[in-house]
Order: sequence, then structure tokens, then C-alpha cells
Amino acid sequence: MRTCYDAITPGNIPANAQMVAGYVDGRYAWSAADWARFPHSVKARIAVFSSTNDGHILDVEPGCSTPANAPGWVVRRRKAGIDPTVYCSLSAWPTVRAAFAAAKVAEPHWWIAAYPGNGAALYPGAVAHQYANPGPVDISVAADYWPGVDPTPIKPPEVDMTPAEHAMLVTAAKFATAACNRAQDLQVEVAALRAEVAVLKVGPLGVTPAVIAKAVNDDAVTRRATWR
Repeated sequence: MRTCYDAITPGNIPANAQMVAGYVDGRYAWSAADWARFPHSVKARIAVFSSTNDGHILDVEPGCSTPANAPGWVVRRRKAGIDPTVYCSLSAWPTVRAAFAAAKVAEPHWWIAAYPGNGAALYPGAVAHQYANPGPVDISVAADYWPGVDPTPIKPPEVDMTPAEHAMLVTAAKFATAACNRAQDLQVEVAALRAEVAVLKVGPLGVTPAVIAKAVNDDAVTRRATWR
């Protein structure tokens, strides 16, 4: 879940906000400089009027768009390649949904306003919930992925493989597993041999392998000195 801020005055929103929502039209439309104030924020663009073929979200409330105009805006935005959202109050939500049903238009995503409503939680079927207005900003909780606002996740490409290639891959995996198992067995065998060597006694004088190794090393040093 994420926190989203919206305001008619962008300067009132924290510059490091994870997510911001601003207006693309109307009296409080944000300028390019206003949007640029949030270089690292996810940006949700709100259209106040249904006649504006722009934005991710349509604002349906008194003084902005009406429920009856929302389906037409959604259809235009979908034709423009946008996966749209409609903002409305919790009390108006049934009316707006009824408008989509009457127009036989598939419902958009929903950003629901209710203060405090169910708190910093999403209503079932909504991608965001505006739950606080401490002034001079509104605060919403938003889903980790908001379709149409967030970039579409990139699906890893599927790799085509012939039956023969799959069989080779399976065989290679079996050999790799066998090699790993053998390596583990060898490690156990080496550890056992080292343990045996550590207690080995050579000759009546009880000469240990360490003494023998030192003698061999000393002899090698002597031979190198003679060669010089």
C-alpha cells in the first residue's frame, strides 16, 4: 500500500511524496513546473471535466463531472490507450456505477473518497481511498499497483524449446546433480583420509607424517642451494 497526496496547490505536498495526484484542467490545473517538483513520485493526472480527453482519473463530484458523463469520458480515454479511473465519494459510488450499467460500459477503476471511512484501507473493488483531509492536502491510500497510472509490468519473454532441446536440458541437469553429489562424496572421503593420516605412526621411532614432510622439504631446500 502507498500514500498518495493531492492538492490544488502543489507546493503544499511533500516534495519526496511517493505518489502525487494533480489536475490537468480547470481552475487549479498544474503547470509543467508543478509536475516537475516531484521527479521521483508516481504521478496520477486528474481531469475535472468530462469534456477533457486527458488524464488518468475523472473527478466526479459537485462542481466537476457528473455520474452521467463519466461513462463517455471512460470510453474516450480507453480509445486513447488509457486504463481509466473514476474518483467519487463513497455515497455517490452506487449512482456512478449505475450510470455505467445503464450505458453498458465496463466499469473503470475506482478511487473512493470517505472521511475517514474505513481508515487507511481500500474498499473492495477500489484501487485508492481518500480518507483524510488535514489541510492543505488530501491523503489517500493506494494499491501497490494502480492500473493505468503505474507502468504496466513487463512480462518476461517466454522461451520456446523443442522436445530435443528439453531432453538435452534434462540430461544436463541430471549430470550436474550427479557431479555435485560426487563432489560431496569426495569431500567426505578426503576428510576421512586426513583423519587417518593425522594418527598414522611410521616406523619404530614413531615418526609422524609431519616430521617426514619437514625432512622432505629441508632436503628440497638443500638441493636447490647445491644447484646454485
